[in-house]
Amino acid sequence: MPNSSTRYVRGSRADYDAWAQLSGSDEWSWDGLLPYFKKHQTIDLPSDKVKAGDPKNMPHVDHEKSHGTGGPIHTSFNDHRMPLEDDFVKAAYEHGGKENTLKDAWSGDHSESGRPMCIDGARKACKCG
Repeated sequence: MPNSSTRYVRGSRADYDAWAQLSGSDEWSWDGLLPYFKKHQTIDLPSDKVKAGDPKNMPHVDHEKSHGTGGPIHTSFNDHRMPLEDDFVKAAYEHGGKENTLKDAWSGDHSESGRPMCIDGARKACKCG
C-alpha cells in the first residue's frame, strides 16, 4: 500500500529570533510570529493509546502554548509509535554529547539530535487499505 503524507515543520525559536535581530523588528521573532502559527493551525492530538517512552517526544506537552485549535490547516500525528523512535533520539543525544533539554519539539524548542521533528499536515479523514 502506498504511503503519502505532507510534513508540517516550524523553524527553531533561535532561528526566528535571529531573523528579528537581523531585521531590527521583533515582529520576526518566535514570539512575534507565534500568534500567526497558531491562527492557521488546528492540531488533532493523537489517541491516548499512542504514547512515547519519553513524553518530550510527543506533542502533549503544553500543546496549548504553541499550537492552534481553530485554523484551516489540520495537523495530526501518526496513529502508531515504535519504541525504536525514543531509542533513536536517546542515541542521537548520547552520540552528540549534549544533554536532552527538550520540552516540546514543536514549540520552537528543537531537539539538537538532528532528528526532524515534524507532524503530518494532512487531516486523517478515512482509513484506507
